Amino acid sequence: VGFASVAGPASAANTTCTNADFVFMGVGRTQTVASGASVFYKVRVVAGRSYSVATWAPAHDAGQGTANLNHEFYANSTCTIAAMTVSNDDTEPRLVLDAHNGDNDSIIPNFTGTMYIRVTNGGAAAVAATTTFQESTIFSPWFFVGGAYNAFIELKNTTEFTIAV
Repeated sequence: VGFASVAGPASAANTTCTNADFVFMGVGRTQTVASGASVFYKVRVVAGRSYSVATWAPAHDAGQGTANLNHEFYANSTCTIAAMTVSNDDTEPRLVLDAHNGDNDSIIPNFTGTMYIRVTNGGAAAVAATTTFQESTIFSPWFFVGGAYNAFIELKNTTEFTIAV
């Protein structure tokens, strides 16, 4: 199954929080970030869930200078209020290699709504940075052995809305 691309009206560059581009969960976004510059993205989060945000420069090599990318998280569209999180830790897999410093954070926000991500290039050269946003909350069926193997599936509403079943 392919996806169609539709040309729309030109929009402002996502170089300010107000003009942040939407990043859909599980989809990577690649764009060039100038040395010392930042780009901004916005994502939908739900309080208490776990998310992973990763930014790296997959096509950048040491001959182009060191890639040095970093994330910051905000709870408002002017990027003046830091996003309050239960956790905001650098985690595996590490994106730090020879002449490459990417950033990978696990985040558990304590609010539901729009979270803004600022990606900054602290390196001496422009880089084509790829940013991904994924949910990492674990929902799984469980089983036990009690004379025989029994499996149980637990249904859970993972939305913020009440759903009648």
